[in-house]
Amino acid sequence: EGWDCPTELYLWGYESSLCRNCRFSMIEELAERDAVPESVQEECWFDANEDIRDLAKEYGFKKLDL
Repeated sequence: EGWDCPTELYLWGYESSLCRNCRFSMIEELAERDAVPESVQEECWFDANEDIRDLAKEYGFKKLDL
């Protein structure tokens, strides 16, 4: 938090990390930057981490219409 890193680095961290806390921090930073790709927004609704699913709801991420 508070790091001045490129957006792409946060996206890479989200996609590469197996750590649930790291993934949450990365997606939260991307959401605050309004930089979450639509495909990742949809993925967040089904994430195993409940906190990430809650974040998807909080930020109004796009949800795949099934």
